Amino acid sequence: MMREKLIKIAVENLYNMGLRVFRANQDYRGNKPDLAIVYPDKEKYYLTEVIGDDCLIWPSPRLINKGHYAESREFCRKLYQDERTAAWAAAVYCDLGQGLELFAYNELAGISLIHMRKYAALIYPSGIAKEADKILKSFNLQFRSLDILEKFTLTLFSQTDTAKLADSRRFMQFLTTNREI
Repeated sequence: MMREKLIKIAVENLYNMGLRVFRANQDYRGNKPDLAIVYPDKEKYYLTEVIGDDCLIWPSPRLINKGHYAESREFCRKLYQDERTAAWAAAVYCDLGQGLELFAYNELAGISLIHMRKYAALIYPSGIAKEADKILKSFNLQFRSLDILEKFTLTLFSQTDTAKLADSRRFMQFLTTNREI
C-alpha cells in the first residue's frame, strides 16, 4: 500500500472516530510529523509518523535519505544488520523523533495545545502489525497498538518513551560524528 493512500485512509477513519486530525503541509507547515491527532476532551495529542510498505523496501528510502540527520540513519544501518529493522529504527528515531523535536505549535485550528500532553504515535498497514510489534519490543519501547478496521494499526507510545525519542536520535548523531562504529 502506498504511503499517501495509507495517510488518506488513516485521516478518514480517525476523523470518523471523532478525533481531530491535522496533516503536515496542509494544516501546519513542515513535513514532520505527518499527522497531529488531537484528543481535545482528554487533554492530550499525538504526533504521528506514517510508515507504508514503500518506506521499508530494500533499499529503504528511510536509510538512504542523505538530508537531515543522515548520521543518525547511518547509525541505524550499522547497528541493525537486518535492513527492515534498521528502516523501522530510522522511522522511529530519526523521523518521528525529529518531528517531536521540531513540532513547536501552540495552537492548531483554534485548538490550544499549550496545556495538552504530547505523545508519539506510528501508523502503518495492519498487514505488518506483527512485524512492528516484534521490532518495537526489541527496541524496548512501551506502546499500545490499536487495529483500525483491519486497514491500519495505530501504535501509541508511552509518555516516557515519547520524551526520549529525540534524545536517542541526538545520541546516535553524536556517536556517528565523533567516532567510527
